[in-house]
Amino acid sequence: MKNNKLKLVLFLTVFIDVIGFGIIIPLLPFYGENFGASPAIITLLFSCYSLMQFLFAPLWGSLSDRMGRRPILLLSIGGSCLSYLWCGLANSLWMLFASRLLAGFMGGTIVTAQAYISDITTPDNRAKGMGMIGASLGLGFTLGPAIGGFLAGNNPEEVNYQLPLLAASGLSLCGLIFAFLALPKSGKLNPDEEIKKVSVSKRLSGIIETLQSPLINVVIGIFFIISIGLLGAQTTLALWLERQFSWGPQQTGYLLMFCGVLATIFQGGMIGILNKKFGEVNLLLSGLCILGMGLFLLPFSTSLLLLLGAMFFLTIGESLCKTSIRSLLSQLVKANETGKILGIAQSAGSLGTIIGPTVAGFAFVTMGKDSPFLNGAILMLIATILCLSIIKKIRSELRTQG
Repeated sequence: MKNNKLKLVLFLTVFIDVIGFGIIIPLLPFYGENFGASPAIITLLFSCYSLMQFLFAPLWGSLSDRMGRRPILLLSIGGSCLSYLWCGLANSLWMLFASRLLAGFMGGTIVTAQAYISDITTPDNRAKGMGMIGASLGLGFTLGPAIGGFLAGNNPEEVNYQLPLLAASGLSLCGLIFAFLALPKSGKLNPDEEIKKVSVSKRLSGIIETLQSPLINVVIGIFFIISIGLLGAQTTLALWLERQFSWGPQQTGYLLMFCGVLATIFQGGMIGILNKKFGEVNLLLSGLCILGMGLFLLPFSTSLLLLLGAMFFLTIGESLCKTSIRSLLSQLVKANETGKILGIAQSAGSLGTIIGPTVAGFAFVTMGKDSPFLNGAILMLIATILCLSIIKKIRSELRTQG
């Protein structure tokens, strides 16, 4: 019962924080265009955020292992609040970039919450616990884009950029207060004073030792490839919709709300059942195929119905892949290394999201607006082949761990 209550608190904490992130996603490409940025420069707004995530996600994961989950969660949410405020008050492109760099640097909320879930769940129900965090993400991305689109206004020529971002900052502040009051003080996983004094070089060698497992390397590699293809598509989606359907932030926000509803329903109610029936490995393989199908179909969406169908496949595939990978990684390492390995995976994903938007922006300009989605479909095919190559070994390892 205590763990269930804590899961609910974590769900609500992440949900409130992610609403702010959901507000900014459909708005950011148009905000960049407002300052005269080209599509290639706009995608760099996403890449610079991911660069900071790549550099600092392992730090937050390791710090949460050593200092406890609660203080890192509070620090990360507070950083989000400041970054949204700065973004809303930006009056030049460089300030917009600076606010995104701050947001990426302080973006330890998700990986810390995932590690917290891993602490309080068993291997059998860990996928369901991770699914709860995924559901909070989905619900946040459901309401966030809708709120952002509504506050931005329905006229693409006269968008209110400041109001949605100030609202995002206010929501993060509410999330910070809620987390401060509701989250119990978590104990340190490694409380011994000798462990606290471990040098940076030894910590780095510990990360290298963890990554010596070929299975972990391949799973993280699959996550890396997914991140390149998926983020390349996501960061150019608003620009593609603008050219394909003449949509602005409000219409784009409502489409992302549709995706958020799907993700919430699927991850909150179905992924635990599917995992018990088919297992993480099968769900990962299925997710890669479905995600690839969604990316391939997107350029051929010439009507709203076709667009919704492509986004359905894309959303379900993403949910299956990410939840399965996180659950697998948490089972392939020792309990006191969960935060570290999830931080490393997040860092690898962030490296992919540095490369993905940058390449997608260049392809969008030079190869046409459909190219980021078709390139993403090819990457999912490569990831599927990699997954097939390790299925038997992962199953054997999980049986050994069990």
